[in-house]
This record gives sequence, C-alpha cells and structure tokens, in this order.
Amino acid sequence: MNNNLVKPADLKSLVSLPEYIASVVSMDSKGFFSCLNPNHPDKHPSMCVDRNHPQYVHCFSATCQASYDLFDCWALINDGVTETRKNSTGKEKPVYNFNAVASEIADHYGYTLIGDPANNLPEPPLPEPEPEPAQTSTNFRDQLEAWHANLNQTDYLQKRGITQTTAEIFNLGYSPLTNSIIIPYGQDGYYVQRALNPIEKHDRYRFPIGQVRVYNAEALKECKTVFIVEGQFDALSIMQESGVGAVATSASQTQLIVKTLQKFKEQDPTINPTIILSMDNDRAGQKANRALQRDLEAHGFTCYVNPVNGDYKDANEFLVKDREGFRQKLQHVINQPDNWLDKYYADIKQRHDYPDNIPTGFKNLDDELDGGLQPKLYVLGAVSSLGKTTFALNVADNLAKQGRHVFFFSMESSKREVTDKLLSRASCLSNGHKWTQLQVSRGAWLNNAEDKEKFDGLFKAFSRYQRFLHIYDNRVKASQVKDLVNGWLDNHPDEKKPLVVVDYLQILQAEQDNVTDKAKVTDSVSVLSELTKQAEVPVLVISSLNRASYWQDVSFESFKESGKLNTQLTLC
Repeated sequence: MNNNLVKPADLKSLVSLPEYIASVVSMDSKGFFSCLNPNHPDKHPSMCVDRNHPQYVHCFSATCQASYDLFDCWALINDGVTETRKNSTGKEKPVYNFNAVASEIADHYGYTLIGDPANNLPEPPLPEPEPEPAQTSTNFRDQLEAWHANLNQTDYLQKRGITQTTAEIFNLGYSPLTNSIIIPYGQDGYYVQRALNPIEKHDRYRFPIGQVRVYNAEALKECKTVFIVEGQFDALSIMQESGVGAVATSASQTQLIVKTLQKFKEQDPTINPTIILSMDNDRAGQKANRALQRDLEAHGFTCYVNPVNGDYKDANEFLVKDREGFRQKLQHVINQPDNWLDKYYADIKQRHDYPDNIPTGFKNLDDELDGGLQPKLYVLGAVSSLGKTTFALNVADNLAKQGRHVFFFSMESSKREVTDKLLSRASCLSNGHKWTQLQVSRGAWLNNAEDKEKFDGLFKAFSRYQRFLHIYDNRVKASQVKDLVNGWLDNHPDEKKPLVVVDYLQILQAEQDNVTDKAKVTDSVSVLSELTKQAEVPVLVISSLNRASYWQDVSFESFKESGKLNTQLTLC
C-alpha cells in the first residue's frame, strides 16, 4: 500500500540527488563525472554535486557552467534528452516534459503524485462535506476521543481482523464525515485518515497534520523485538496476535526508521532491539527489506529479514485469511528471527534445482571449479604481462554472451582499451580477418570495403550483448564497488546474479587514509568478501605477484601485500 501522496515539486526534497547520481554515473575519486550537458564533449570529468547546494549538480568547465536539478538529471540520463535551450540567466537547460519526468521519478521511488502529472490535472478535492474542528494542542484529544466513540458506526475493523481490544489500546476512531478510519500516531495530534471509499486510489490515506513519519515509533525503544512492516494495519495485526512491537513505514521511506533509531540510540545507548523486517511480498517490499537491512546493520543494529507474510501480500491479509496460521507463523519468526535452519534447507533445495554456479566458458577451469564460479571471492594471479586482464575479459565476454551481467572495474586500462580488446577477441574467434587490439583502435579495418563489412558484422554482434558488460575505468574503493553492485541488485531483483571483476586488487583506493599497503589490501578484501556473502555473487579479483615468487609455485604468500588474506581467498 502506498501512503506517500506528494506534489511533483516535493520530489526534490524527498529524493536525494547525490545518492541518485552516485547510482547511475561513474565518478572519479573526487566525485567528478562527465558533464551531462549533451552540448559539452567533456573529455575530463568536470561535473559534480554542488556541495553548497546538494539539490544540484554543477559543471565547473569554464565553457559550460551547467547546473541541473533532479528532474533535469533524470531527463538527460534516463530519457536520452538531447535538446537544450538557454534560460533567462543564459544557462543551458534540457528541454523535456516536466510532468512526465516527475511521474517517472515518483513511480521509481514509490510515491504517488497528487493529481495526474501526465495531464497536469489539479489536486482532487478532499471528500469532506464540511470541515471538522481544527486540530490544536488543546483540542486534538477531544476530537480523537469523539472519533473513537464513533467506531460502532462501522464494521471495517472487524473485516480487517482488528479486535475491539486492539482498537481501544490504540485509540482507533471513525469519522462519518469523511468515512475514514482514524489512526492516531502519538500524543502530539498527528493521525492518519484511512478513507474507506476514496475518490482516487492515491487519496486512500491522508495526513492532515505534520510530515509523514513512522507509525508506532516508540516501539523501537520500548520493545526487545520489533517488526517493521509497510502498513498500519499490518503493525496492528502483529501486535494484536503476538504482543511484540511493530512499526510501520512505506517501502520508499525506510530511512525514517534509521533516523528514528539513531535518535533513540543517542538518548539511550543501551537500545538495541531485535529488528525483524517484514515488508510486503512484492518487488518494492523485497527491495526495501534488503536496503534497510544493510543500512541498519551498518549502524550496528541487530536486524533480520524474515517475512511473517507467508504466501500472502502482507501481515494483515494473512490474519484475515488464516488467523491461526498467522499466529503460528508469528511465533516461529519471533522464536527464530534469523530463520537459519529453514533458510539453510531452502537454500540447499534452491541450489539443487537451480544451480548457482556460473560457467566461465573454459571447460578445464569449470571442471576444477565444480561447474563454474560460486558466490565466493576468487583471486587470479600471475606474473606481469602474462594475460591476467585478457583472461578475465574473456570470461566476462563469455558470460555477457549468455545474457549474464558483468561488472568489470578496470583501473589500469580505459573503457576504450577494454572495448578494443573485446572486439579484437571477437575477430580472432571468427572465421574472417583477425585484428589486433591496436589495429581495431586505429581503424585498420577501414582500409578496404571487404574488411569494413567484416568488422561491421563483428561490431553489430558485439552490440547485441554489450549492455550486459558494465565497464568502469575509474579508480574506486572496494566499498564503492560493493555499493554499486548492491544498488543494481536492489533495482534488478529478477536478473541473474552478476559476476564482479576487479582489475586489480593492489590499485583499489584505500578505505581509510594513511594506512600501509598491507592494511589497504586487507581492508579491500574484507569488503569484497562481505559483498559475496551479502549479495551472493562471485567476485574475481586480479592480483599482482611478488617478484621473488616469479620462479616458484604460486601460494598465498606469492601475492603482493597478501598479509592474513589466505582464509578469505580462493586461488585460480
């Protein structure tokens, strides 16, 4: 359920432009990326988020100076807008349909726009025949009590499985004027009206006082076990049938949970509830579970994803359809919040029915790896110039041809050089002319019409699967690799798990300043190992060998700055 009614202009404050930009562009170590202005051939990244005004990105090229907000960036990046015109201040601005872009952004982040932005319709009127008393600090209690006294005028709560006792505890009410269930949020007058017969779907929930907030937030500091769900009725259902705490927020506003917990933690450092994430059984809910788990664990909170919904959309639907089954499921989740044995058994069956090994396309290697790459961290090492990068690219090329995404972080070669190699490989695998990487780059295939025709055929075939190859040629941190891959997985839950290739380990940026090379490598491997466990993806890391090991059998000690990494790596 979506209870996030917003106006188009509100999206700029609700959606973080820095976070959006970081998820869709490739940045250098200082946060700069290629200018989005289609009229600016930016050879050296010159655009970044404006630190003084983070709702804008700004190009620092003297000949450009473009500044774009969230809507501009979305149109340029997602909709391929290329037409621009100068505004009243003389700056280039993209030309696009604002309402259409606002609708795309709202849909992506789970908001519902007031009115129909595609047709620029005005906000629909509220279905109230006459205004009810204004809520102030002195009279909201009386109004809430009056609404509570009206509950006998509707059987809606009974239909939702909510008992009279629960309605009394949480002071639920009914407004006959708006035909709405009243759900109080606290003692400051904030409440939600749940319209029983809304004019429009997005008018189902209305928040007449204050800003959107977490429902029953106090449970986060008062209860030892707390469920986090999407709807108020889901939270009420859980508390009614189990006696543990439950709070509700929307799938797109999970940061409210993090901020609320941080605030409570500052007030009382001992607060550390067991948090069970149980958002709706849909794509948005699953995405919210994963993202919120990462955020909460990063802040040191104990957190598990263990949906109590069963085969139903949400907790309240489960309660309505099967109260006893819901109670049993609740107790099972409360007693075993990590759900380890159930997950363990299900995971074995899943891997048996749908093997998660990824064949590399090289039979001998796949045989050694029991069928291919597993969700582990692998290290590929060899002496200098033996072809480590080329081999990794061959694997990446094989997987992309199979329709599997590959994230290739090339910190030694540019994206152009990588593409030259891939096209050179394609020519060597064909029955036609074979071009070296240099010949591809210099256009040797343009010397005659026959060669051009052959190369064009190779290029067309490469173009068909090129979208599966995500090549990044900026020097990054391991944590940036992890965040980018996790962000992609959040937005593509139905895709096959990708392969991640890092070329190479020793030139990843340090996670911390002023550390030794050995500590830098140790930190990087720890982060990448965490990625393999968290996202269940294979990560292939290319590493240099010590010169002293060039004429010896390879072991963990052969790798530069290997330190104490031998427990975390699988040698190739």
